[in-house]
Amino acid sequence: VEEERPEGGEHSGNGALVPQTRSTESYMTSLRANDPHLVELDLGCVALGDAGATELAGALRVNSFLLDLYLGSNALGDVGATELAGALRVNSSLRELHIRYNWLQDAGATELAAALRVNSSLRSLRLEGNELEFGGKEALRIAWGVRGGV
Repeated sequence: VEEERPEGGEHSGNGALVPQTRSTESYMTSLRANDPHLVELDLGCVALGDAGATELAGALRVNSFLLDLYLGSNALGDVGATELAGALRVNSSLRELHIRYNWLQDAGATELAAALRVNSSLRSLRLEGNELEFGGKEALRIAWGVRGGV
């Protein structure tokens, strides 16, 4: 997937500078290479799906520089959330993760909650617009509480 941007790039809605044209694969390559210049990444609306989330999770497992990751509106389901949760168990740099407006349900939320119990770097997890019910929301609430209400 390639993102077309006006000459010189533009700022995304969350403040990240998005280059003029860069493929999702090139970002994955930079993440896997542990590029120290890639600290904020907006992959919103690039149709990652669960397969893309699996690839992204693999890159996050070896990356120690990315701080903020935005994955809104990517058709991520419980499989993708489970993969991202696995990455959160070992990643110690990510502080913000936005998975807004995807297809996560309670199973994915429960996996993310379990990862929060061992991850100490994440400070913000945004999940609005997903299909979470009481069980997933409660698991996340308890996990944040165990962390001291971060």
